[in-house]
Amino acid sequence: MKINVNFLSQNELWQQRIKEAAAVAEEVMSSRSFVDQVTSWEGFDNTTKNPQQIANDIRSANVTINVGFYVKHWTKAIAYEENGAVYFNRAKLNYGAGSPGNVAHEVMHALGYEHVGNKRVGNENTVPYRIGDWVDGHESAAYEDAAEAKAGTDTMT
Repeated sequence: MKINVNFLSQNELWQQRIKEAAAVAEEVMSSRSFVDQVTSWEGFDNTTKNPQQIANDIRSANVTINVGFYVKHWTKAIAYEENGAVYFNRAKLNYGAGSPGNVAHEVMHALGYEHVGNKRVGNENTVPYRIGDWVDGHESAAYEDAAEAKAGTDTMT
């Protein structure tokens, strides 16, 4: 699993946020526990692929996402895809915009997985939502591992 990011618009703070989120999403989705979890699920909505095929797609992926930014306070949307690019809503930081799970969700779209409409309700078992939610639920361990490795305090023997 490799996530590459190409920025279409300039914003140093958000570029750094997306780079870090992509690194965490990549680490989580490359982990053995992630593959074990995906393959243990009974299936996903809106795809004909089984969990093993989905896990294989993710594990072997080398994805480049083109990233832009926008600001819309009034919408519930935290990101959208248009013409092969992903746009993150800078007004929705507190709602998960640009989180590792949000990046993972958008990477699933880049891999060809879809959901119906733009609402979570009814889409919870689609690949983008389920994978994104799982990544967000496991990102803290990836952040801790990265911090330990960076500080040189990794205690694994």
